[in-house]
Amino acid sequence: MANSITLTQKYTDFLDAAFKQMALTGRFETPAREANFSGTPTVKVRKMSAVGLGNYSRSAGWPAGNLTVSWETITLAYERGRGLSLDAMDADEAMTEIGEVIGEYQRLHIVPEVDAYRFSKWASNANVQTVGTPASLNKDTILGAIDAAKDALDTYEVPQEGRVLFIESKLANALDSAVTRIYANESGVDRRVTSLDGIEIVRVPQGRFYKGITLDAGATGDTGGYSKTPTTGRDINFILAHPQALGAVVKHAPMYLFPPGSHTETDGWLVKWRLYGDAWVWDEKAKGVYVHLKAS
Repeated sequence: MANSITLTQKYTDFLDAAFKQMALTGRFETPAREANFSGTPTVKVRKMSAVGLGNYSRSAGWPAGNLTVSWETITLAYERGRGLSLDAMDADEAMTEIGEVIGEYQRLHIVPEVDAYRFSKWASNANVQTVGTPASLNKDTILGAIDAAKDALDTYEVPQEGRVLFIESKLANALDSAVTRIYANESGVDRRVTSLDGIEIVRVPQGRFYKGITLDAGATGDTGGYSKTPTTGRDINFILAHPQALGAVVKHAPMYLFPPGSHTETDGWLVKWRLYGDAWVWDEKAKGVYVHLKAS
């Protein structure tokens, strides 16, 4: 029997929708009009800079100024994949649906790794602003640290509208406690701070929030995934950024689903994922990113 792929469209739609909903970085992906990787793994983005104003002379006219045009090169480097099989009898006797396998793998492995890779790439960029002295923050120090980050972005005239604060989940709880409120006789109270001074807050589990991660090659069936890089990896407290400074793209993310009998690898379901893309910080907007690291 010739190989066939069934239900691909159904599950691919599910995969994409689930990623967008679960990935904390999904909605910050770069539109194709800004970085179009169609037909190539590398794009060049034009950058321009010019000298400031000079004095106009009524006799000599305008002072000459230098205009510099250069190109920022971005090459995709994140390429990952995995194949999993579900034996036909395991599916029957363990009452396991292939859709359940797909959903759980997405939630537990694909989404966390993509987020972790992007946060690490953004935080590791050499040109972003980074706290001078890493520190462990609490409810008494978190607001001051955020204010310092706001000031740092303000120094470079980064637009205030649209800023996002990615903050480690436990530290976000400290932020909730740090903000003073007055309650009346509400029957239910939600103490979560969802925005601060007009800045959207996105809570990030520490397990996805590192500066420096190592991707396991997954050479055997029981190895794979990612981890904080030993020795040099650092926990992130928060990242204050303007989304226009952040770049991320998934160029190719197919999922292939083979039902039992349509392939020769096993007597069961076979599902294969592939992810190809990358993340970066735009050179000219790097000062629109401020990274606060935790003390080691």
